[in-house]
Amino acid sequence: MWRGLNKVEPGFLYLLGALRDGSVYYDKAARNYVVAYYQKNQEWLVDVLMPLIRNVLGKKPIVDEYKLGQYRLRIYSKEIYGLLKNLYGFPADHLGQASWGTPDKLRELQPSELISFIRGFFDAEGDIKLDKDSPYIGFSQKNKEILHFIKENLEILGIRTGKIHLIDSRSHTFRFVIASEKGLVKFIETIGSSHPEKITKLRILRRILGQQ
Repeated sequence: MWRGLNKVEPGFLYLLGALRDGSVYYDKAARNYVVAYYQKNQEWLVDVLMPLIRNVLGKKPIVDEYKLGQYRLRIYSKEIYGLLKNLYGFPADHLGQASWGTPDKLRELQPSELISFIRGFFDAEGDIKLDKDSPYIGFSQKNKEILHFIKENLEILGIRTGKIHLIDSRSHTFRFVIASEKGLVKFIETIGSSHPEKITKLRILRRILGQQ
């Protein structure tokens, strides 16, 4: 099980990347340690994340619709809370995602070992523009450091990326895109997606690029 892992496995890395659209906190009122993932697509939470969490972490998460059209997956575990806070640097409860940089444990891995992490990050925070004239794949995040880390490793994997730029000064959100045909094809072949909506969009993108 996860506590005995000497080397981080792909399933855990995917969950870690997907947590970039999530939170890790202590619920004082209920006295629970919580790891939460948020998503509009319920299918991704139920069919992708839940089985991974059971297999990799040995926990049984719950999914609910906490707002109309907004879904949440929660894991109640002091052990996993501690793992993410102490070993993977998730910020203190009063701080947000903008404070979560690149964990040292990720820096120890080779680019090929980070593919699952990048896929999880993309499934949580990425987007795809399906335009015949200017299609692209985008990565957005409030923490610029982790975007630099992903960008650098994508480049090493042979996926050309654009510059990181500020897209929203109010929320302080940064972004980079992959827009070259070669880079898009390489991303689809190397990184891909496990998200139901993104899988469909990547198939359409392949057709746009003439890659049947």
